[in-house]
Amino acid sequence: VKAVEGTANTFITGAADPAPVIANDYGLGPAAVRCVGAVTNANCCFQGFTLRDGHAGYYNANNDDAEYVHGGALMNAAGISSTYKAVLADFAAYCADNGKALADEYGFNEQDGYDSETAMPEGNTIMRMLEAYKEAKDAGSTVVAVFVCDTSGSMDGEPIQALQSSLVNSMRYIGSQNYVGLVSFSGDVTINLPIAKFDMNQQALFKGAVTKGLRASGNTATIDGIIVGAKLLNDVKAANPDFKPMLFVLSDGQQNTGYMLNDVEGVLTSLRIPVYTIAYGDDADLASLNAISAVNEATTLSASTDDITYQLKSLFNANM
Repeated sequence: VKAVEGTANTFITGAADPAPVIANDYGLGPAAVRCVGAVTNANCCFQGFTLRDGHAGYYNANNDDAEYVHGGALMNAAGISSTYKAVLADFAAYCADNGKALADEYGFNEQDGYDSETAMPEGNTIMRMLEAYKEAKDAGSTVVAVFVCDTSGSMDGEPIQALQSSLVNSMRYIGSQNYVGLVSFSGDVTINLPIAKFDMNQQALFKGAVTKGLRASGNTATIDGIIVGAKLLNDVKAANPDFKPMLFVLSDGQQNTGYMLNDVEGVLTSLRIPVYTIAYGDDADLASLNAISAVNEATTLSASTDDITYQLKSLFNANM
């Protein structure tokens, strides 16, 4: 299947109709590669899909209306090995042969004849609904967050660049009614940006502190950075008891100096500040970062395996 209107070169099993779809179709834009007949068995879960900006709209056997939109279409990109292509083909064949039976076994397909009386709204409408929900959900709820960034020598190169990029790309998902600060650590700890309301001015200062103020060198005093960040949060919360504190630690987890987690675990527990850790670098010490997040039942994200900007967006949308 060849690219249409600027889409990436993508190859999809099945007969192709590379006609672009309308611009507002499910809010996913005009660039599309339309593939129908990828599965020939009319009883299978889908008959084809449209690839639009990295998403896929699945189609049933009887009409050309998308049943739902999903980002997990089976597709392979130019340049992958023949082994990967063979695995993908085998998996597609397995799904074609077994998909319906497995779906039935696990409780799906029990109401195949159901026809909703409510038409599917367009994508732009759904986005406005979600934005309205977020505004209503966040009304009266203010989050105060500190980002604690690892600038030790082990973060030099790609890890620190990925850290900066993910923070800058995801900061737009932080509500302007919240409060944000920035701390960095290597062998020492630096308060790069004191906590303030995340208005336009603070957003500009935050972006500048991330892109220009974070340089990797020295040792790794992770817990020392967390202590400073927690102290900033605790001071703000003391003056604003209704604020919800959150701490984000962006690091490879390879601590080699300063306080250890055992030294401060009791204090962190008593403060009840969730510490979300984001792991950068192929050699990240995930076990150490998981241990930090587990203190107050937060989570660890891996920047090396996940779309970290998407993960942060989801986390911010849920909490900030």
